Amino acid sequence: MEVPAAPPPPGVQSNFIDPVSRGGQGIVVNAVFLPLAVLAVCVRLLTRGICLRHIGFDDYVMVFALLCVIAFAIVMIISINYGLGKHLWDVPLSRHISYLRNTVGESILYICGTAGVKISIILFYLRIFPPSRVHISATRS
Repeated sequence: MEVPAAPPPPGVQSNFIDPVSRGGQGIVVNAVFLPLAVLAVCVRLLTRGICLRHIGFDDYVMVFALLCVIAFAIVMIISINYGLGKHLWDVPLSRHISYLRNTVGESILYICGTAGVKISIILFYLRIFPPSRVHISATRS
């Protein structure tokens, strides 16, 4: 007999056979927005590489962030098999432990991806508006 990852609320039975899941929505969101992100980064790289003939450090950081986001999406889709999108009382405890292991990887990839995007935006801003000595001394004081 399987034990649920959490006790169900009063009046609700655990359903390990065919529980309600929102995992499909995660797959749809990834299927729609991940190709858009890849397209945006590819257009950015093509524009900077072909038209301007200069790829900056901010572009490389953006590629790193995109790779982290792709890996995050893959791990998230894998996590659907372990209970992502289901109520805890509909997930067996044995599968929930595997899900928690995946969550650690998801968290690391999410942090790296969002930090990469933010750092890339800052580097892009600094490339457009290079700091002068007046700005630097005004910021330090």
